[in-house]
Amino acid sequence: MLPTRNSADRWGSVSLGLHWLTFLLVLGMAGVGLLMTELPTGPFKIQVYALHKSVGLTVFALTLLRMVWRLVAGVPAPVSGSPRWQDALAKLMHGALYALLLAMPLSGWLFNSAAGFPLRWFGLFGLPKLAGYDPPLKEFARDLHGTLFYVLAMLVLIHAAAALYHHYRLRDRTLARMLPMLTLLLLPGGALAADWTMQPGSTLGFAASYQGESFAGRFGKFAPQLRFDPATPAECRFDVRIALASASTRNDERDALLVGEDFFDVARLPEARYTANHCRALGGDRYAADGTLSLRGVGKPVTLNFTWTTGTNSVLSGEATLKRLDFGVGSGDWTDTDLIPNEVKVTTRLVLAPKL
Repeated sequence: MLPTRNSADRWGSVSLGLHWLTFLLVLGMAGVGLLMTELPTGPFKIQVYALHKSVGLTVFALTLLRMVWRLVAGVPAPVSGSPRWQDALAKLMHGALYALLLAMPLSGWLFNSAAGFPLRWFGLFGLPKLAGYDPPLKEFARDLHGTLFYVLAMLVLIHAAAALYHHYRLRDRTLARMLPMLTLLLLPGGALAADWTMQPGSTLGFAASYQGESFAGRFGKFAPQLRFDPATPAECRFDVRIALASASTRNDERDALLVGEDFFDVARLPEARYTANHCRALGGDRYAADGTLSLRGVGKPVTLNFTWTTGTNSVLSGEATLKRLDFGVGSGDWTDTDLIPNEVKVTTRLVLAPKL
């Protein structure tokens, strides 16, 4: 059962219901609006116009409700791997759609008022006029109403095309988050199984040495968002956030030093992040993700070589070698590579289940 409220990963049932109810009402109202002007004058035409107006007012109210609910329940985070310009464009599109869903009913309301007609919502109660009888204003509002309709229709088509592009071409969860019950019908083969969630038993570790003595550590808290299909590795998306304060080498003094300003500087920058938007097949079950590690405010290319094992739970086992001084890890006296070598080995084993 879908949660009522929105989460960081998906839309809740209230948002989904309001979205699709608005879509169906707008679709029906558009069809009626295009046909009703051709009806012969008579009681039936008056009834159709009244229905069109009532549905328009309903869309107006639902849009206001959706906007309030977004403030209360929040919105899901952008899909992992999506570029910033794409997220900004999506927000602009949503803002334009909301504005049009408010402006169209208001322009119709203004047209009805300037024409001198009463306005009742499904015959239950009347609404106040926005203006008195005014033929020039009536013509303006009618033309504005028609123009806004065509602009809205164009934006809805672009919006739908973008959702399908995300679903079929980028193969991310943009459309699936809005159509959770139709995922398998819309994408042949259920390819959204390329989205994964981390399971218990997953690890993220590192290894280095101090004065020639090797030591290993782990990060107790990290959150990966992964999209990977061995059939199409070039379309992978990795986004891993790492809580640096969770580093542990089972040595209290060393761990305190690691989180200090000479090394991870957790007080200033508590999180590291690894992102990759491209993977390469290396033969067999071996792959490489070409990504970027952001650590201490520095971003550098890092390649993660990994194997992929498919099973009840799939397993990604990977390793990467990075140079700590490239990120400013180990400042002052700790830049001495005789004390601590520059190269640090990072390893991970992710137990993964398909995201539902």
